[in-house]
Amino acid sequence: MGFRLSTFVVVATLVFTGCSAVEPGADAGTTPGAGPFNFQFKNHSFSFENYVNVQPAFTATNLTPVELVRLFGDGVCAEPADGGSCTLNPPAQKFMEATNAAMSGGHCEGMAVLSLLFATGQARPSDFGAATAYELQLPNNEPLQREIAYWWATQSTQPTLAADTRNIKTPNEVLAMLEAWFASGGGSETYSFGLYKRDGTGGHANTPYAVRTLDAGIKEVVLYENNFPNAVMSVVIDTNANSWTYVATVNPTSPAETYDGDATTKSLTLTSTSARTRRQICPTCGTVNANGVGVKGNAVSFRELGIEGAARVTVGDGLGHSIGLDGGAYVSTIPGATVIGGKSSPSTWTQVELPRFRLPLTTPITVTLDGTGLGSASPSAVRLTAPGSTFVVEGVNLDPGQVDTITFSGGSDHVTYTTSGAETPVVELGLTLDGKDYLFEVTGVAETTGVTIDLKADVPAGKLAVKINSADGNASYAVKVHALSTGDVVFGHQGNTVSSAATVWLDYGTWAGQGMPMTFEVDDDGNGTIEQTLMVTDDGD
Repeated sequence: MGFRLSTFVVVATLVFTGCSAVEPGADAGTTPGAGPFNFQFKNHSFSFENYVNVQPAFTATNLTPVELVRLFGDGVCAEPADGGSCTLNPPAQKFMEATNAAMSGGHCEGMAVLSLLFATGQARPSDFGAATAYELQLPNNEPLQREIAYWWATQSTQPTLAADTRNIKTPNEVLAMLEAWFASGGGSETYSFGLYKRDGTGGHANTPYAVRTLDAGIKEVVLYENNFPNAVMSVVIDTNANSWTYVATVNPTSPAETYDGDATTKSLTLTSTSARTRRQICPTCGTVNANGVGVKGNAVSFRELGIEGAARVTVGDGLGHSIGLDGGAYVSTIPGATVIGGKSSPSTWTQVELPRFRLPLTTPITVTLDGTGLGSASPSAVRLTAPGSTFVVEGVNLDPGQVDTITFSGGSDHVTYTTSGAETPVVELGLTLDGKDYLFEVTGVAETTGVTIDLKADVPAGKLAVKINSADGNASYAVKVHALSTGDVVFGHQGNTVSSAATVWLDYGTWAGQGMPMTFEVDDDGNGTIEQTLMVTDDGD
C-alpha cells in the first residue's frame, strides 16, 4: 500500500524506540485515567515469551476435561461430571485434541487475555504461584499452562467469536473503540487486541494499554507484546490512509518483518472480555437419534474441521463448491461455510497456520490433502467434530506429491479415507448415543499400493460396517471399540485380514463387555448376505 513520508519516519522511530528493550520489571506506563483497567507492565505482563507446545525444557499441558467442563458444561461428558472432571464423550474428546494441537503454533491469545484479566482483577497471579504475573514461571506450572490454554480456546467459541471485530471494523474504527475505552478510564468492558496477515495465514494477539499521538493523523496502539517480553511495541495507525503497520523486531540489529492492513483487509481486531467470561456454547453437545438420523439437543448447526500438517488443503461439497487457497488466501464458496483463522503465531509469523473450517451440519464433504510442493514428508491429521459425532484420520505421513482424500457423510455415520501412499492410518468414528457412547478405531496395516478404509455405523442395529480395499485384494487391520458410560471399556483385536470385496459388521450393540468376545458378521462378496459369523476374542486395549 502507499505510505506518506511521515509514515516511514514513524516506522523507523518504532524500530529504535517503540521496540527498544526495557529493564525487566520496569513500569512501561499505564492507561490514562482511573478505573478497573490500570495496566502496569511490571505487574501484569509475563516475563516468559509466547511458547509452542513442545519446548526444549518441557511439554506444555493444555486443555484437560476440567477445562472443557468449565467452558461448556457437563454436556461434554459421557457420564456426570465429578468435581469438574469427567470422561469426555468422543466428540468432546476429539474437539479437545484438535484445539490442543492448534496451540502448537503458540499461545499468544491465552497470554494476552490472561494478562488483561490480571490487570482488571478478574484473575489473580497468586492462584498460579506468584504475587505478580511477571514473577510467574511457566515450566512445572501446570495450572498456569492450563489457564492460558483455556483462554486461548475461547477465540473460536461462541459467544466470543461473535464479539471479535475481524472483517467488521476498519483500522480507524478499531482505534476509535480503543480511544473510547481508555477515555472512560476502563469502563465495564475490556478488549484483547489482534492482528492478521493480509492473506489470513497467520494471526497474533496481544494486550493493548495505551493510545499515543505521534504526528498529525498518526497514532500508535501501545502493546504488551507477549512474543517479546520486556519490550514495548506498538501498532501504528495512519488515520489519513485508514491503514496500520506493525514492525516485528526487538532492537535495531535484529531482522525486521513488517505487517500491514487497511480498510479493505479489516485485519485489526478487538475481542470483548465479557464475551469470554460467559459460558461458551458447546459445539459438540447433542445425541444422535436412535434411528441414526439427526441429532437432538444440539446447540449449534455446524461442524468444525481441523487439519494438521503442511499439505495444500481443499474442501469440496460435491456440488462444485469448495474451500481452498485462492491467491494466497483461503476462500470459501460452500454455502454456509466459513474459514476461522487462529491467533497463535510466535515471533515473526514464519510458519503458515492452517485455519479451521466451519461447515454446514448436513452437507457431505470431501477433504483433499495434496502433497504437491512439499519438500519432505508431512505428518498430517484431519479431525471433524460435530454435535453428537466425530470423524478422525490420524497417522498419515504425506509424501511429496502424494494426494489423499477423506469423505465425510452429511450425517454422523460414515467416513472413507483413500491414500495412494504406504500409510498406516487410524480412521475413527465417534458417536454420542442414549446410554453408551462409542468410539470406533480402525488401524490399517501399511499397503505399498495404497488403501481405502470405509467405516459406516448402523445406529439402529448397533453395528459398524468395516470395508477395506487395497490394490492387492487383501488388507490387514486392527480394531478397537471404546464403550463409554462409566469409564472407558475397550474391545480390541489385531491381526484381522479381509478381502477387498468383503464387508465386516461389528455387532457392538450386543457386546457383553470387557474381556468378552464380539460378534463379527462377514459379507464375503459385498452382496448384502452374511456368509460367516465369527466370535472374535477381546485382546484388550
